[in-house]
Amino acid sequence: LKISSILETETLSAFRAWAKFWERQAPTPAGGRALQAEVSRRHVWKEYYITLSDLLQQELPFSTTSLTTAYAETSTRLQQRAELKRVEARYETLLLSEVQFPRADEASEEVEAFVEIVMQNWQILCGSSWKEQDLGEGGAEAVSKGVLDILYRAATKTFHSTAILRHLFTVHLAVAEFDLAFKAFDTYLDIVKKGKSRVEKTGQEEASLDDDETVLSTASDCIKALCRYGSQQGAEKAKDLGQFFEDWLDKHHPVEQRNGNGQLLENGNSFGSQTTIAPRIFA
Repeated sequence: LKISSILETETLSAFRAWAKFWERQAPTPAGGRALQAEVSRRHVWKEYYITLSDLLQQELPFSTTSLTTAYAETSTRLQQRAELKRVEARYETLLLSEVQFPRADEASEEVEAFVEIVMQNWQILCGSSWKEQDLGEGGAEAVSKGVLDILYRAATKTFHSTAILRHLFTVHLAVAEFDLAFKAFDTYLDIVKKGKSRVEKTGQEEASLDDDETVLSTASDCIKALCRYGSQQGAEKAKDLGQFFEDWLDKHHPVEQRNGNGQLLENGNSFGSQTTIAPRIFA
């Protein structure tokens, strides 16, 4: 969704005024609703966070109206990073305090949606368009460490979320914590195998389980990392992983079911689900 600069300025001004109002109130319970309010505080912080994230991800101009007093001698990007971090922390605190741990057959949809936004923001903040001096103290490493903390906290409110384990692998790898990255992948693959086996037996999809394309892409990243950063033992593990997924592809997506472009001619019996795999993923 594209946001106009006028709407963005007005929306941010409203959220900032709302946040100031709450900061000036007498101590109140962390969450809940204001008197006569139809929307909970958590959902207002959520929309505030989504708005800031949209501005970041769409590279729209960031309005500093009403921020000049607090950040008089700070660059616009430092202001943007500071506001995003503050709102992220407020929303996360309310989210984790108010959301219950799910049953085994449930997904923590709001928690996982929050994590996806955090990861999308991380990719931009630690990408090529943002410089170290734009990110404040600690730079990209501090941003990544903060994301890891969020992921571990989110894991306490989800039941075997493959997405969170996949993100832990990705971020640990990015900060060169290879042992932790490979442990996260091992746990990820173990949960994926068990989950896909259940789906194959029951025919019932599991909401928190990654699809085949995502699993293959993540495994490919792990194999490359093992070859690049691992010891001889890591290279042997990479070879075993490659063989496992080669056998898996032969079983669930046999060559005779694919055309010359690598696309399935019909839906094959995949890792417990009926999905197609794009040629780019096969490559």
